[in-house]
Amino acid sequence: MVELVTGVVFVLTFDHLRGGSLDIVALAYYLFILSSLIVIFFTDLKYGIIPDKIVYPAILTVSIYTIFNFQFSIFNYFLSALGAFLFFLILYLVTKGRGMGFGDVKLVFILGLFLGFPKAVVAFYIAFLTGAIFGCILIVWGKKKFFGGTIPFGPYLVLGTFISLFWGEAIMYKVFRFLL
Repeated sequence: MVELVTGVVFVLTFDHLRGGSLDIVALAYYLFILSSLIVIFFTDLKYGIIPDKIVYPAILTVSIYTIFNFQFSIFNYFLSALGAFLFFLILYLVTKGRGMGFGDVKLVFILGLFLGFPKAVVAFYIAFLTGAIFGCILIVWGKKKFFGGTIPFGPYLVLGTFISLFWGEAIMYKVFRFLL
C-alpha cells in the first residue's frame, strides 16, 4: 500500500510541477516533503505516533526552502504555520491531550509552512471533515467507542494536505464562485 500511494503521489507531484517550469530543486523538495508526509500517514495510522525524526527535518527543509525561494511571500507561509500551530496547541491544551496528540500540533506547523494561506485552511477543513466522517463510521460499526477510543488524526491532516496541494485552487474557486 505504501509503494502504491508513493507512486501515485510522485506522479501527481510531477504533473503538478510540470504546469510551471520544472525545476529539479523544487521537484526534489516536494518529493522529500511528500515522502515525509507519507511516512507520517502510515506511522500514525499503525502506531499512533508522529515521529520527531521525521517532523524536525521536514520543518527545517520547508523553512530553508521557503526562505530561499523568493517567489513566495515568506510571511504568508510563516504566519500560516504559526497560526495553525497556535490553533492546534490551544485545542491540545483545552482537551489536555485527549482530543489530539502533540505530534499533530507539530505536524500542522509543517503543513501551514508548506501550504501557506489559504491552502492550509482548505487542508485543515478537509482533515476535520474526513476525520469526523470516518470517526462516525467507525463508531457506528462498533470499531471505536464514542468515549475512550482514539483515532489518529495525522492521516487526515496528510490527506487534507495532499488534496489541498493538488486541487486546492480548484476547490477554493468553486467555493468562492458558489458564495458569490
